[in-house]
Amino acid sequence: FFFFKQKTAYEMLRSLVGSEMCIRDSMQSIYIKQTFRYLTEQFTVGLENEYNSNKAQRLGLWIGFYLVLFILYIFVWIPLVQRLNKNIWRTKSMLTMIPSVSYTHLTLPTIYSVQISVVAVSLKKK
Repeated sequence: FFFFKQKTAYEMLRSLVGSEMCIRDSMQSIYIKQTFRYLTEQFTVGLENEYNSNKAQRLGLWIGFYLVLFILYIFVWIPLVQRLNKNIWRTKSMLTMIPSVSYTHLTLPTIYSVQISVVAVSLKKK
Protein backbone atom coordinates (compact mmCIF):
# COMPACT_ATOMS: atom_id res chain seq x y z
CA PHE A 1 0.00 0.00 0.00
CA PHE A 2 1.08 3.45 -0.82
CA PHE A 3 0.10 6.19 1.58
CA PHE A 4 -0.25 9.63 0.16
CA LYS A 5 0.10 12.60 2.36
CA GLN A 6 -3.07 14.68 2.26
CA LYS A 7 -2.67 18.36 1.69
CA THR A 8 -3.75 20.75 4.39
CA ALA A 9 -6.17 23.60 3.67
CA TYR A 10 -3.31 26.07 3.81
CA GLU A 11 -1.30 24.09 1.24
CA MET A 12 -4.37 23.82 -1.00
CA LEU A 13 -4.97 27.57 -0.83
CA ARG A 14 -1.34 28.24 -1.76
CA SER A 15 -1.62 26.02 -4.79
CA LEU A 16 -4.68 27.77 -6.25
CA VAL A 17 -3.99 29.74 -9.39
CA GLY A 18 -5.79 32.18 -11.62
CA SER A 19 -9.55 31.73 -11.78
CA GLU A 20 -9.53 29.40 -8.77
CA MET A 21 -8.16 32.26 -6.65
CA CYS A 22 -10.80 34.64 -8.00
CA ILE A 23 -13.51 32.14 -7.11
CA ARG A 24 -12.01 31.66 -3.65
CA ASP A 25 -11.74 35.43 -3.06
CA SER A 26 -15.27 36.14 -4.28
CA MET A 27 -16.72 33.30 -2.16
CA GLN A 28 -14.85 34.54 0.90
CA SER A 29 -15.93 38.12 0.39
CA ILE A 30 -19.57 37.06 -0.09
CA TYR A 31 -19.61 34.91 3.04
CA ILE A 32 -17.63 37.40 5.08
CA LYS A 33 -19.86 40.31 4.05
CA GLN A 34 -23.02 38.35 4.83
CA THR A 35 -21.64 37.14 8.12
CA PHE A 36 -20.48 40.63 9.08
CA ARG A 37 -23.85 42.13 8.12
CA TYR A 38 -25.68 39.45 10.14
CA LEU A 39 -23.45 39.96 13.19
CA THR A 40 -23.87 43.74 12.97
CA GLU A 41 -27.66 43.42 12.79
CA GLN A 42 -27.72 41.03 15.75
CA PHE A 43 -25.48 43.36 17.75
CA THR A 44 -27.77 46.32 16.98
CA VAL A 45 -30.89 44.33 17.94
CA GLY A 46 -29.21 43.19 21.16
CA LEU A 47 -28.26 46.76 22.07
CA GLU A 48 -31.80 47.99 21.41
CA ASN A 49 -33.26 45.21 23.57
CA GLU A 50 -30.78 45.95 26.34
CA TYR A 51 -31.56 49.67 26.17
CA ASN A 52 -35.31 49.05 26.29
CA SER A 53 -35.02 46.66 29.25
CA ASN A 54 -32.74 49.13 31.07
CA LYS A 55 -35.20 51.90 30.29
CA ALA A 56 -38.00 49.93 31.91
CA GLN A 57 -35.79 49.21 34.93
CA ARG A 58 -34.84 52.88 35.28
CA LEU A 59 -38.48 53.90 35.03
CA GLY A 60 -39.39 51.35 37.72
CA LEU A 61 -36.60 52.60 39.99
CA TRP A 62 -37.66 56.20 39.43
CA ILE A 63 -41.28 55.44 40.33
CA GLY A 64 -40.17 53.41 43.37
CA PHE A 65 -37.86 56.19 44.54
CA TYR A 66 -40.61 58.82 44.36
CA LEU A 67 -43.05 56.47 46.04
CA VAL A 68 -40.62 56.03 48.96
CA LEU A 69 -40.11 59.80 49.13
CA PHE A 70 -43.87 60.35 49.21
CA ILE A 71 -44.32 57.79 52.00
CA LEU A 72 -41.49 59.37 54.01
CA TYR A 73 -43.06 62.79 53.49
CA ILE A 74 -46.44 61.60 54.75
CA PHE A 75 -45.29 59.48 57.69
CA VAL A 76 -42.10 61.23 58.82
CA TRP A 77 -41.87 64.82 57.61
CA ILE A 78 -45.43 66.00 58.24
CA PRO A 79 -45.57 64.67 61.85
CA LEU A 80 -42.14 66.18 62.52
CA VAL A 81 -43.18 69.59 61.22
CA GLN A 82 -46.43 69.47 63.21
CA ARG A 83 -44.54 68.59 66.40
CA LEU A 84 -42.03 71.40 65.82
CA ASN A 85 -44.81 73.85 65.11
CA LYS A 86 -46.58 72.82 68.32
CA ASN A 87 -43.36 73.28 70.33
CA ILE A 88 -42.75 76.68 68.77
CA TRP A 89 -46.26 77.88 69.65
CA ARG A 90 -45.90 76.52 73.18
CA THR A 91 -42.59 78.34 73.64
CA LYS A 92 -44.04 81.52 72.16
CA SER A 93 -47.02 81.41 74.51
CA MET A 94 -44.71 80.81 77.49
CA LEU A 95 -42.64 83.82 76.48
CA THR A 96 -45.73 86.00 76.37
CA MET A 97 -46.43 85.12 80.02
CA ILE A 98 -43.19 86.72 81.13
CA PRO A 99 -43.88 90.31 82.12
CA SER A 100 -42.13 92.85 80.01
CA VAL A 101 -39.78 94.90 82.16
CA SER A 102 -37.82 97.83 80.95
CA TYR A 103 -34.17 97.49 81.72
CA THR A 104 -33.18 100.90 80.39
CA HIS A 105 -32.82 102.37 83.88
CA LEU A 106 -29.98 99.98 84.61
CA THR A 107 -26.53 101.14 83.62
CA LEU A 108 -23.39 99.25 83.10
CA PRO A 109 -20.52 99.91 85.45
CA THR A 110 -17.91 102.36 84.25
CA ILE A 111 -14.99 100.67 82.64
CA TYR A 112 -11.72 101.73 84.15
CA SER A 113 -8.56 101.73 82.13
CA VAL A 114 -6.18 99.03 83.13
CA GLN A 115 -2.45 99.42 82.92
CA ILE A 116 -0.37 96.34 82.53
CA SER A 117 3.29 96.36 83.27
CA VAL A 118 5.55 93.65 82.09
CA VAL A 119 8.25 92.56 84.43
CA ALA A 120 11.35 91.07 82.88
CA VAL A 121 12.07 87.61 84.13
CA SER A 122 15.40 85.96 83.65
CA LEU A 123 15.91 82.27 83.90
CA LYS A 124 19.17 80.94 85.18
CA LYS A 125 20.43 77.47 84.69
CA LYS A 126 21.60 75.73 87.79
